[in-house]
Amino acid sequence: MDAGVWSILLIANHWAHALAATLWVGGGLVYLLVIVPAARRLREEGHETGVAAWMNGQAGRVLGGGIGVFVLTGGVMTLQRLSEPEIGAAYIVVLAAKILLSAAAFALVWKRGELFTGISGGPLSGLLPGWLRSKAGLAVALGALAYLLAIVLQRIVESALLAS
Repeated sequence: MDAGVWSILLIANHWAHALAATLWVGGGLVYLLVIVPAARRLREEGHETGVAAWMNGQAGRVLGGGIGVFVLTGGVMTLQRLSEPEIGAAYIVVLAAKILLSAAAFALVWKRGELFTGISGGPLSGLLPGWLRSKAGLAVALGALAYLLAIVLQRIVESALLAS
């Protein structure tokens, strides 16, 4: 394959990955801070609960699609980066942490966090804001940390390229 075409495909892959990450973290925040309170208010005011269920379902479909794109594009990026000779141990350690954080975030929302049933936040959970004490809130926080690690990974790559 021509190097120019390959470069365009990698740029498109990075762009799709960034959009999916933005959808995951930003969409999760909108879900927690807008949709959940609006659905709760609708139920409390005695309005049709079908509207609240529809809002939750729509949010779940959008976020679920984002996860699929995120995992696929992340796999491509991982294979591409690990094939570069400049990548060292620091990159691999940060990448592993990012993958673990992302997997934990996805597991929290997969089947509504059934994998985490019975886990409690402990006595310090009262210090956290209410939205962060939920499985969805924790998933968004983990996603935001994974996003931060993506920035760290980019910095590691840039430093390696400048040093070579």
